[in-house]
Parts: sequence; C-alpha cells; structure tokens
Amino acid sequence: MHTQSATQLQRGKINSNRRCTQMNTDDEEIFSKNRRGPWPPIRNDSFPAQERRIRRPHLCSSAFTCGSRFLWFAIRFRIQGTSGRRLLLAALLIFAGCRDSSAPAPRQAPATPVDLGAAGTIQVRVTFTGTVPPPRELNMRSAPVCAAAHPDPVYDESLVVDHGRLANALVWIKSGLGDRAFPAPAAPVVIDQKGCLYTPRVAAAMVSQTVEFRNSDPEPHNVRGRPAVVRAWNFMLPRQNAARTMAFDKPEVGIRVGCDIHPWMVAYLAVFPHPYFAVTPSDGSVTLAKVPPGDYVVAVWHEKLGTMEQPVSLAPNGTATVEFTFESPPPS
Repeated sequence: MHTQSATQLQRGKINSNRRCTQMNTDDEEIFSKNRRGPWPPIRNDSFPAQERRIRRPHLCSSAFTCGSRFLWFAIRFRIQGTSGRRLLLAALLIFAGCRDSSAPAPRQAPATPVDLGAAGTIQVRVTFTGTVPPPRELNMRSAPVCAAAHPDPVYDESLVVDHGRLANALVWIKSGLGDRAFPAPAAPVVIDQKGCLYTPRVAAAMVSQTVEFRNSDPEPHNVRGRPAVVRAWNFMLPRQNAARTMAFDKPEVGIRVGCDIHPWMVAYLAVFPHPYFAVTPSDGSVTLAKVPPGDYVVAVWHEKLGTMEQPVSLAPNGTATVEFTFESPPPS
C-alpha cells in the first residue's frame, strides 16, 4: 500500500465545511489495524493519530451528504479489495439509513358523504397517433440473476401502444371536487420488484393510503423515490420477500421510482387526495365511478408524452365521455 507523509495528508485534508455539518465531537472512534467486517484490514499505522480519527455524524440533511462521506472514508483510509458491487451496496445502505423520509400517515379529515343516488361516471379513453418507435431491449447482463429470470428478451415499457390505444397513462380528476374529503382505502397499493422489474410500472394511491414495496427476487434491490413535492426516500430490500410500507401526506403526480443497483428498473407513483383516478390498461380506457355531479377538469399524464386536460360536465346519474389523443413527438 502506498503511504503518504503527515504533511501530504494535511495538504490533502478535505475542508471541514464539506463534511456533514452536524457532528458529535465528543463521540470519536479510532480505526483499528485489525478492524473486522466486510472490508479488508485497514493499515492505518502510518497515519498520524489526528488523521485516524473519525467523527460520527448525526443524521445528515441529505442522503447525498452521507453517501459522499462514505466515499470520503473509502478513499481516505485506502479501502481496497472490495468489489464495486459490494461497495455500491454498502453506499446504498448508508443512503437508505440517512434518507428514508416518507411522512407518517397524517390524521384524516372527516369524510364528505357522496350521494350515490345522484353520482355518475366519467369514461376516459386515451389514444396515441403517429409512429411508435421500436422499444429498446433492456440489458441485464450485469446482473446474472435478473437475466436468468427472462429466457426471452425484455423491452422497455415507457411507451406501450396497442392499435392506437395507450397503456400506462394516469387519469384523474384534477379540479372540481372542491373541499370534499375522502377516506383512504385500508388495502395497500403494492408495487413489486419481480424479475428485476417494477410491477406495475405506473401506480397511484390516495393521501394516507399505505404503499407497500416488495422484493420478490433473490436479488437485492433498493427503492429510491425522486419526488418534487413530498419528501424523498431511499431504502433497501436486501432479500427475497422483503417488504416495506410508506404513506404520503401530500398529493403529487409522476414520482419517479428507481433502483440504483439495476438502473433499468423504473416505476412511477402518483398520490391523490381523492379516489377518482385510474391507470389505463392495454385498451387505453378507464372509468371513474361514483363521481358527484358537477363541472370538472379531467387530466391525463404519461411519462414520455406529458400531460393533457379537458373540462367535463357530469349530470346527476349521468355518464360523461372524455377522449385524449397524444401525438408522436417530433424526432429530436
């Protein structure tokens, strides 16, 4: 192992302002020459004592800070001989520990009764016109367990069109419900990791409803959510049949969910304050049922094609029909 002098180490010392800002300066640990664990022994006898001290951070303000600190340790103390996969898993564990910030289920407001005798339905059809680009084949060769789960090629499902009908489009009532309150269902929304793919690809839940992430693979996964409104999260599902539940206290559409270990794994999650939403199946059609009569704006979102909306009026006991047509985007 290449060693450096104390002077060189001082010159390369990382500015303390770049480290986690909240430190417990009274709680310090000294690395042992024969430290046990998944890492090879760390020869730190050539480092001055002040260079071998590690201050244990409190909860950092972001997963990035904690992960960066881990990588700083890996470089600073010459952690060698560890495969990139194990190093990535360890870093993800630190990320998960620092940044699992889904909000607890908030206290729900009293539900507003819906007069089912006057309620109607809104039927929505989502279509696509234009040329559908050929789907990209997913490369799973970096994960043999994932590749073995699929004897046939697996293709990207970011744009699924069947005879002009668009699947995986999210439909919901965007406005018109006023201040009505609705109870969240007791049954959870389940998003499974199976065959190293998220199933379903697009899911939706109500505010305060339980969302359960499962791992049905004999392969570790992490679940990283990248929202813009609700708080971000990241946690590990390290073994088969592992599961974890969450709930959200704010609505948001199009939350991207991914797995850093298997970067082709992508899903999208939406959270609504009411039950009037659905994801289009292969025929591109959904029905929003038990809707109170009134004037509404109905919207549709798709991960590649964006958002569209239309006004619609629903008479008592009536049926309203809305059709959205996405066009093929111009070539870039």
